[in-house]
Amino acid sequence: MKLEKIIEFKPDEKIVLLERASIIPRMHKIIIAFLLLCAPFFFMFPLFRLGNIGLIIFSAVLIFGAFYAHKIISVWSRTAFVVTNIRAVDIDQRGIFSRVVTELFFSDMNEVSYSIKGVLQTLFRLGTIHIELPGSSSNIEFCHVRNPKKLAELLNSMRERERRRSLRISKLEKTPIDLKRKISRVRELAENLSLNEVEEMARDVREKDRDRDLKELFGGYDDNK
Repeated sequence: MKLEKIIEFKPDEKIVLLERASIIPRMHKIIIAFLLLCAPFFFMFPLFRLGNIGLIIFSAVLIFGAFYAHKIISVWSRTAFVVTNIRAVDIDQRGIFSRVVTELFFSDMNEVSYSIKGVLQTLFRLGTIHIELPGSSSNIEFCHVRNPKKLAELLNSMRERERRRSLRISKLEKTPIDLKRKISRVRELAENLSLNEVEEMARDVREKDRDRDLKELFGGYDDNK
């Protein structure tokens, strides 16, 4: 599966994690597909004795088994949960010709949790990721995840990073225009100065602040008292 054909990545977007559901819960379907592929060969000679009818049955079962096996592998390999540095994308392949792709931004995730239920999931360390989105009917679940705790922690850390970034942007937007200009000017000067020059300027500022504090401290003191 080529993700570029499914997801339109942005220029500065990088994949952090690509997670596929475990194939273990689909093992019973794989066994059925295997039996369908092998069964015609076990009954090949009896079927061939039936002539054209036996040949049709042999071919039909073999073709159906191959199609069923292809469907299982195709659905499993094309179902994935992709985490990038910008967002998460849930690719749900529901059939050979049916696919649902859901884009999730970290800022839209209200809560991320995981659950492990049953003997099978406990033995093989599988679980389900639950992502709560705004609105009661728009939650996302990604089932049969290997090591769901790791994925949940990654999503929560990305959510926290996005929250902090939003707070910084919000504070910057509330900063007065004059202060923004001063900060921008200081940055421009710092880029053109060496480290020694910056340290010297910092010492001068500290000395001026100290002199001002001393004047304020002793300026109002009356020697005649």
